[in-house]
Amino acid sequence: MADYGAEVIKVEPPGGDPFRFQPAWISWNRGKKGIVLDLNTAEGREQAIQLAGEADVLVESFRPGDMADWGLAYDTLAQLYPRLVYCSITGFGQKGPLRRVKGYEGVVAAKAGRMLNLQGQPNRDGPVYSAVPTGSWHASQAAVRGIIGALRVRDLCGRGQWVQTSIVQALASPHDNNAGAGGLGRQQRLSTIGYIPVRTSDGAWLQHANQRVPHVQGHLKAIGLGHLLEDERFEKVPAISVENRELLRQEILKQQLEQTADEWMEIYLQDGNIAAEPYRTSVQAMNHPAVVANGTVVTIDDPRVGPMRTLAPLVDFKATPGEPSGTGPDVGQHSAEVLGRLRQQPPAVSGGLPVASGADVPDHPLSGITILDLATIQAGPYGASLLADLGARVIKIDATDRHLDEGRRSTAQAIAEPRTYAGKEGVQVDLQTPEGKEIVHKLIAKADVLSHNFRLGVPERLGSIGRPVGGSIPA
Repeated sequence: MADYGAEVIKVEPPGGDPFRFQPAWISWNRGKKGIVLDLNTAEGREQAIQLAGEADVLVESFRPGDMADWGLAYDTLAQLYPRLVYCSITGFGQKGPLRRVKGYEGVVAAKAGRMLNLQGQPNRDGPVYSAVPTGSWHASQAAVRGIIGALRVRDLCGRGQWVQTSIVQALASPHDNNAGAGGLGRQQRLSTIGYIPVRTSDGAWLQHANQRVPHVQGHLKAIGLGHLLEDERFEKVPAISVENRELLRQEILKQQLEQTADEWMEIYLQDGNIAAEPYRTSVQAMNHPAVVANGTVVTIDDPRVGPMRTLAPLVDFKATPGEPSGTGPDVGQHSAEVLGRLRQQPPAVSGGLPVASGADVPDHPLSGITILDLATIQAGPYGASLLADLGARVIKIDATDRHLDEGRRSTAQAIAEPRTYAGKEGVQVDLQTPEGKEIVHKLIAKADVLSHNFRLGVPERLGSIGRPVGGSIPA
């Protein structure tokens, strides 16, 4: 949010945030102002209460009950500042027997079964430590969605509210394959052909990500194994038996040792329909051609560590772009500036507009918003589904050939699809015909948001997907 112009004030205890030792702390807290408050003192608690009155949003990640001990519970602050949006991020939620368990990602992942769901990736039974903090990442994005939705409601009716999310909720994301998916380990065993990692002649590794039947079979043809598709054991790949899948996997692993990673990637790029990438370290990934071409990584000069390469803002707004506004603050760097304001200003009421009556409050944060969803696979459709959860009307446009290979779709897609289609209305349109294009253009003209993940140039071939002008869409 600091990247997009918000003034974000980082409140730390005396001595600083205990996680400052993490190398990424400077990036996590970039663009923020830093102050020190001692919440164990009456003065520190009073200053925190006054700051809440100056703020639009308060974000906290303490265990349930800690904020109440300092006099900073939601109920207390909402009475003083009805327009305040109060966001809580916990490990296990506000209620239940685990509410006071420390919400570190490793603890939550272990309790939630994520590490057991990863069993089967190494050649042994039992749980596997989940090193990547995907739950924390998803929780951060849930917090952003909740805050933005709550601010919209406040703009409409003048009333703030309590926004809650947790890491354990985030681990139920279909991208983590935790809830109802049988676990990532099981998915990996079922999808080792489309998602097969292979070693090449120069010792490098390639990761494939081919979900649909034409792409999986195209991969086999590209590496010189197309003749195996004439074998009755493999002709319906990837819908083949476990035994035949293992036989085919061994053939692929042996074949891919015949050329270098660069040579295989050149073949794949010529084909254009095979998804594969060499394994890279995080530093190497910062030099990926797509990263460089799109400005995904930027350099910030930090007085403590010098030039620092870090991620650019995650979303590119063409009219109002974001910008990394500096690195994380030193301990208490802005205390005098921020706390000095409190001495100069009368007590605030967190905003200033009147609070509306309950009748003016929308049913859901995004009530009245219409989204046209033309995206495929997971990222785009899943994002739109999350907005449908917040009350947006989402209309999913499917191509007329979507169900032609329904019986042979990948396991991963079948697992994720119920969630990525949840809460949407469905329309099937042939975008290759003038009639289909006309229908979509009419829908676009009345939508608030258009979401798609076409490759560059495809929208123009569909008749230049137009700019929405707003309006209502009849049922």
